[in-house]
Amino acid sequence: MKMATPRYREFRSPGFWIALLVIALPASCIFQVDRFDAAARPFKELGGTVQASGDGASAILGPAGVNYIDLSGTSVRDADLRKLGGHLEKLSGLWVLSLSRTSVTDAGLAYLQRLSQLKKLDLSATKVTEQGVARLRKALPDVRIQMDVDNGVPVGP
Repeated sequence: MKMATPRYREFRSPGFWIALLVIALPASCIFQVDRFDAAARPFKELGGTVQASGDGASAILGPAGVNYIDLSGTSVRDADLRKLGGHLEKLSGLWVLSLSRTSVTDAGLAYLQRLSQLKKLDLSATKVTEQGVARLRKALPDVRIQMDVDNGVPVGP
């Protein structure tokens, strides 16, 4: 009686694994691009711009590739920051957030206090006060907060 040979030979073939990579890798990149677009959508709906770490980073990293969000000159208010807070916290690669020329006040800064991954926050030409920024600096001591000198708050840390 002759035993059937296992069909594992196909899986040992280098051609099988190359074909699998050719099919699976682009599919995973498409999935990550979709995740990046989903992460960027709330900010783009408010008129902002979202940038990734580098060429193709959105395809590889998905939401973790978001490192710059510019909402300057948009109609963003404190209520918008409340809604965006959860989205911002999920962006582990976010380093720069620009809120210049928006209607953000001290109340809105409370929704930014958990963004420990930030390196720079631009609050130029907003309605925040020196006291509000001081509270935010206690929560985020490593973040460089840029503001107008006109408001009595110096630019930088």
